[in-house]
Amino acid sequence: MIDKVANFFSGLILLFFLLLFFSVPGSIAGLEISNFLLFVASFLVEIFFRIKFKKGFFRKTGVNALLFVLWAWMILGSYVNELSDKVIYDTFVYGRFVLVFVGLVSYFSFCSGKIYRLKPLYHIHFSWIAIFSVIHAFILSNFRDLGFSVIFSEHLVRVHGFFSNTMTYSYVFGVWFCYFLGNLLIQSKSSPWKKLLVFTVLAIGLSLLFTLTRGVWIAVTVSSLVMLLMAKIKINKRFFAGALLSLVLAISLLPNLRNRFLSIGDLTNQSNSMRLEIWKTHLNIGLENVFWGTGFGGKAEALKAYYAANPSNFNVISHAHNNFIDIFSSMGIVGLFLFLMFFGFLLFKAWHAFRVSEDLSIKRAALGSFGGQLCFHIGGLTECTYLDYEVVYSFIILNAMFIGFLIYSKSNLSKSKSLFSLC
Repeated sequence: MIDKVANFFSGLILLFFLLLFFSVPGSIAGLEISNFLLFVASFLVEIFFRIKFKKGFFRKTGVNALLFVLWAWMILGSYVNELSDKVIYDTFVYGRFVLVFVGLVSYFSFCSGKIYRLKPLYHIHFSWIAIFSVIHAFILSNFRDLGFSVIFSEHLVRVHGFFSNTMTYSYVFGVWFCYFLGNLLIQSKSSPWKKLLVFTVLAIGLSLLFTLTRGVWIAVTVSSLVMLLMAKIKINKRFFAGALLSLVLAISLLPNLRNRFLSIGDLTNQSNSMRLEIWKTHLNIGLENVFWGTGFGGKAEALKAYYAANPSNFNVISHAHNNFIDIFSSMGIVGLFLFLMFFGFLLFKAWHAFRVSEDLSIKRAALGSFGGQLCFHIGGLTECTYLDYEVVYSFIILNAMFIGFLIYSKSNLSKSKSLFSLC
């Protein structure tokens, strides 16, 4: 009877996880619904474990504790700054990312084997959306006038997949590109799915090129080079020459692509100069509220007051277009410290596991996690990736899989039929 109940819960959580994962590349509604169902199911399993096994299902880890403290500081900062009830409520609800992280870490610590056997499904799911996006890049928004002339158009559609905007697609698929590339670099030659993984990486990489998002280009390039160095992979000279030639031709033939590349270091470019102004403004607001910040969600009023006293060229009311500056201005120096502690812990954990482990499966998970995190943070230098909920979900899922898999690999619980025999 106990095994049947355990199997039922295992199947239920697996179903909700698959719904969560397959919602990643385009459905925020699917992410939110599956997140709620996943945590409810995990909570029921916690009760079941307490009654039947006298032990908990939810895993207690250092990273979980850091995440809870960061969440608590966010809420406290909103109260101290006397923000509206709605803003405080929104800050509280942001904690759903904390809950899903704890739930996923716990589930993966018991059932990673089952999840990782389904990897080909994830590759296929991301691949077909990336291919759709590449095709979409060469089709005008009204899906008319298909022809040779469109390829050289000044008005290529910026890839956004099934998301409502390009930036979300860029950073979601940038994070997963790095995760899949990390897996590929440590893939054994005998792997039956290696060709599918190669295709997935190439398809996503091509689609990212046509997002025309400079921040994700830089993030993916730097992260990929770091992973190649970590894995000690020697770049094939012919492949590198072919890829470089293809890139040069693309930049030469496609005006949109060329303009975006050339504008990366151009400080006179309006997008760049606007970002510089936004960074300066948010830094000044942070320095004026150095301990508590403005409160998570209380930035708009502070920006209006600042611009009223210090008018500038753009007077943009927005986030800081930089994770670290935004956290500092919103949550103060303590919030920034907690933010760096949490993300630093995850980065170190992935790097350390990759360096010391002899197990290829752990090295794959660690390198993929490290690359995805690096992409998230480098991209976060020019965009607030932590405020884009779809990107945050990707970050949470990716790292929960890694932390849970580490526990699974080192724990005898993964082999116990009395817990989740379905796994």
